[in-house]
Amino acid sequence: MSARPALSPAAARVYDNINAATSPDMLDNLARGVWHQYSKGAFTGDEATFLTGAVVRRRPITFDRLSRALGAYKPIGTLLPRIGSKVPEAAVGRRTD
Repeated sequence: MSARPALSPAAARVYDNINAATSPDMLDNLARGVWHQYSKGAFTGDEATFLTGAVVRRRPITFDRLSRALGAYKPIGTLLPRIGSKVPEAAVGRRTD
């Protein structure tokens, strides 16, 4: 885990807000705000990168359940018969030594 670099007072406040965030939406807004403030010159590039990394580390690991429900992801069990069907049946019984 990386050590916390010396942050400006504004960056330290944002870092504390990142650690206090209770939802992914709050983290999204904070990440957007970091780069918005960076564009205005409030943070250095190193501070903005550190704060964005802190947001990424705080995000919960989730899967896109909507895409899975719509059929974008298929369980591995349905792939196995497809792979097996690519082998010709005649080749299965032809083993000569």
